[in-house]
Amino acid sequence: MNVIFILWLLLTTVTCTIVVIECTFPCLQDPEDVCEVTNDHVQCKQRTKQTKWILKNTVSLPEYQGTRVEFNQTCASAPQPKLKNAMHVSKNTSESTMEWPPQASLSDYDSFYSNCAESLYCNSQNLCAKQYNYGEKCESDNQCFQGYCKNNTCEVVRSRDNKNKKLNTIHIVLTVVGIILFLSVLVGFVMLRRRQKKRRQAKEEEKSIRVEVTNILQADYESSVAAAHHSPPSRQQHELQVQLQRQLVLDTQLPQPHLPPPPPYSP
Repeated sequence: MNVIFILWLLLTTVTCTIVVIECTFPCLQDPEDVCEVTNDHVQCKQRTKQTKWILKNTVSLPEYQGTRVEFNQTCASAPQPKLKNAMHVSKNTSESTMEWPPQASLSDYDSFYSNCAESLYCNSQNLCAKQYNYGEKCESDNQCFQGYCKNNTCEVVRSRDNKNKKLNTIHIVLTVVGIILFLSVLVGFVMLRRRQKKRRQAKEEEKSIRVEVTNILQADYESSVAAAHHSPPSRQQHELQVQLQRQLVLDTQLPQPHLPPPPPYSP
């Protein structure tokens, strides 16, 4: 199981961090509330005029609420909250976990991600400027028009798609490996339990056989002892009894010797 946990950790650290946000979709307390994003929190709140950025789900970037800023006007970058790492805390029913920043979007969630209108980005002077074309120098995907920033150069969207495909391939490979390892551990556990069960059954059968054999031997011994006490006399004993009977018959047939009477008594 530790191997699977390590693979999951590797999977999450390849592209992003898993964090805990104080939001559910929809919000539990009031479905009319929104998941507000500020520099201090990502939390279910009641929508007000001060609500600027909201998160609609766990796979998209926060969206600006209000009118987009036009070219060369003052802009505001998206909030950058410090969120709790899901590896170190446990979430409750009013919280959710998500990748941060979300990986579904083609844009990076950085200081250049702002409330500027389409094809504009918020520059270091906090003014909306035009995005760069293919081949121009850049620092972020949000500075590139219909592309992304690679090696400080704006590339075409196709390269970005290839990058996403590579990330998806990594996710798929690690997921398959994790599933295979999990199934291997599960099968090994089941086989171990079956082997232990068979051993217990064999011991119980052996014990019952021993008890049965002991009972049989005890019964045989008792029957042999009883037979010894009640067995008929042997041939030698029978012959002795016959000789004794003959001797008694002969003794009774012999004449008895005549004995003289005793002398008279004289004082």
